[in-house]
Amino acid sequence: MNFDTISEKMGAVANNRYLTAIRDGMAVIIPVSIIGSFFTILLNLPIDAWKAFIQPYASMLSIPMYYSISLMAVYCVFSITSSLCKFYDLDPVSTSVLAEMSFFILAIVPNVLSAKTAGMEPGTYLPLANMGAQGLFTAILCAIFSVEVVRFFYKKNLIIKMPEGVPSAVGKSFSALMPGVVIIVVSF
Repeated sequence: MNFDTISEKMGAVANNRYLTAIRDGMAVIIPVSIIGSFFTILLNLPIDAWKAFIQPYASMLSIPMYYSISLMAVYCVFSITSSLCKFYDLDPVSTSVLAEMSFFILAIVPNVLSAKTAGMEPGTYLPLANMGAQGLFTAILCAIFSVEVVRFFYKKNLIIKMPEGVPSAVGKSFSALMPGVVIIVVSF
């Protein structure tokens, strides 16, 4: 195998629509990752004097870390779905919302506390574990699956079409209804 053959095969892989969507979707969250990493480093410097100084502010400074690193998969679902929708010329917003719901159904099992436990009030809590890096593979699958289902419905013309004069946003919402049912039922 010569260099040209290898280069040609690698070019074909690099131009794959799914890999391109994943690459572009992950690139969108780079600022979020860098900001979250900055706060992670800030909170975990291995200097005793720094740890003592930062301790009173640790819970406040961990907020940006939780909303960036701990929710990375949530952002990836939306950005990868949106990127793949552009390839197919589909509505990125409604499809991304469906992909997010699919991800939440598959990756997050709500915890219900019926009595006060460890300082937590009774209620329903969503654990963050699978919303971060642990949930990235599920996020990628949900994004691709949701776009392909929506694409299938559009290709087969199995969507609800609204009459002229209906606002575009409302029409797009109804167009996403039928594929949305399939995405949610399959995810459930």
